[in-house]
Amino acid sequence: MLDKVKNVFKHSVIYGLSNAATKASGIILLPIHTEFFSKEDYGLLSIMLFIAMLLSQTMVLGQNMALLRFSNSQEYRPKRDSLFFTTTLFIFCISAIIAIVGYFGYDYFASLSERPEVYQKYLLPTFILASLLLLNSIFLNKLRADENSFLYFLAGLAKLSMIIALTFYFVVMLKYNIEGVLYANIAGEIFSLIVVLPILLKRMKFKIETTIFRESLKYGLPLVFSVIALYFLVGIDRVILQILTNDGVVGLYELGYKVAGIINMFIIMPFNLVLFPVAFNLYKKENDVYYYSKIMTYSMIIIAWSTLLVALFGKEIILIFAKSEEFYAAEGVVPYLVFSYIFVAMGMVAALGMYITGKTKTVAVINGGVAILNIVLNYIFIPYWGMEGAAIATIISYIVFYFVSLQFSKKYYNFTFEYFKLYAMVAFTIILFFAGYIPNFGNLFVNGAYKLIIGLIFPVIIFYSGYFNQHERSSALKLFNSLRNPAELKATISRLTSGKIKL
Repeated sequence: MLDKVKNVFKHSVIYGLSNAATKASGIILLPIHTEFFSKEDYGLLSIMLFIAMLLSQTMVLGQNMALLRFSNSQEYRPKRDSLFFTTTLFIFCISAIIAIVGYFGYDYFASLSERPEVYQKYLLPTFILASLLLLNSIFLNKLRADENSFLYFLAGLAKLSMIIALTFYFVVMLKYNIEGVLYANIAGEIFSLIVVLPILLKRMKFKIETTIFRESLKYGLPLVFSVIALYFLVGIDRVILQILTNDGVVGLYELGYKVAGIINMFIIMPFNLVLFPVAFNLYKKENDVYYYSKIMTYSMIIIAWSTLLVALFGKEIILIFAKSEEFYAAEGVVPYLVFSYIFVAMGMVAALGMYITGKTKTVAVINGGVAILNIVLNYIFIPYWGMEGAAIATIISYIVFYFVSLQFSKKYYNFTFEYFKLYAMVAFTIILFFAGYIPNFGNLFVNGAYKLIIGLIFPVIIFYSGYFNQHERSSALKLFNSLRNPAELKATISRLTSGKIKL
C-alpha cells in the first residue's frame, strides 16, 4: 500500500509542477491580458482557445486515453511500442487534415458567425493551434503511460517559457492583440514537440498493429462523445453568456474561471494525470478496491483545503493580477467555480469503475447527459443572475456528475468509499468558507489575516475529527514534527517509504 502511495505522490508532485508550467501562462500573463485587452477582447480570446481545445480533444478520437489503457495492460504490453507508432501515424494524418481544412476553409467558417470580419482574423491560427495540440496530446499521454513525469515536466516548462516570451513580444511590443496570444501558443506547442519528439521516436517500433489498433479505436471512439460533452460542460457557459449577454461579461467570467482554475492547475490536473495509469495498473490486483478508496480519501484532504484557500482569497488574487478595475467584478463567480472542483475530483475517482472495465460508452452517455443539463441550467439561470448563474449551473452539473458516475461505477465494479468522511469534509469546507468570507473588517490586511487563520483551522479540524485512524495520525505527527529538523525529516521520510511506519 505504502509503495503505491509513494508512487502516486512522487509523480503527482512532478505532474503538478509540469501542469503548473503548462497552465501558469494564463495566470502569469493576466497583467498583460487585463492591461492590453478590453473585457470584450479577453472574452473573444477565451472563445478561440476553447474552439482549439475542443477541436483537438475531439479529433484525437479517444486515442490518448486508449494509449494509457493498452500500454499498461499486461496483455498488450509486448506490443506497446508498435501500437504507439500506429497511433502516432494515425493522429498525425488527422492533425494534417485539420491544418489543411483550416488553411482553405477559415473564410467559410468565419462567414457562418455573426461577425465574420472579426473571426476571419483568428480562425486560421486557431485551427493550426488545434492541430498541434492534437499531436501533443498523444505524445504527452505516452509519457504518462511510461510514467516519465520528468520529461513531461520539461515539455511543460519549455512551452511555458515560449508562450510567456512571445506573448510579451507579440502583444506588448507588436500590439498584435488576440492573434499575438494565438501565435505564442502555437510556438509553445511546437517547442514542446521539439523537446519530446527525439526521445519518443526511440520508443517507437515502426510496425503497424492493425488488430490492436482496432481494439484501441473501439475503446476510444465512445470517448469522443464524452470529450465533446465535457468540453461543452467546461466551455459552453462562455458561449451561452456571449449569446445572452455580451463579450464583456464573458471576459469577466473567464477571469473568474482563471482564478478558480488555480485549483485545477496545481491539484486536480496533476492528480488526474497520475490517477488513470495507476488505476489501470492496479485493476484486479490484491486490495485494489481499498487502494481506490484511500486515493479518494487522501486526495480530497488536499483538494478541499486548497479549494477553501482559493475561495477565501479569490478577491485578493484578482486585485493583485488585474491591472484594470473593470475586471474586479470577476471575483463574484470565483467561490462557485472553485467549489465545483471538489466534485470534479470526486467524480474522476468515482468514474474509475467504468474506465477500468472498458465501459466507455456509459462514460459518454453520463457526460453527455450532464452537458445537456448544464446547457439547460445556463439558459435558465443566466437571464436572472448573469455570470453568477453560469457559475451556479456549473457547480450543480458537477454534483450530478459525481453522484451519477458513482452509481454506475459501483454497478460495474465493487467500489466502496469512505462516504461519511468525504461528505463531512465537504461540509466543514463550506462552513469555514462562509466563516471567513462574510466578515469584513474594512481593512485589506486585517481581512487577509483573518481569512488565513480560518484557512489554517481546516487541517486542525480534519486531524482531530476522527478523519484519520490512529496509525495515520501517528505517521502524520512524526512527519510534521520532523519539519523542524531536516535530518530528522529525511529519516522520517525514509521510514515512511521503506514501510517501517505503517499507514
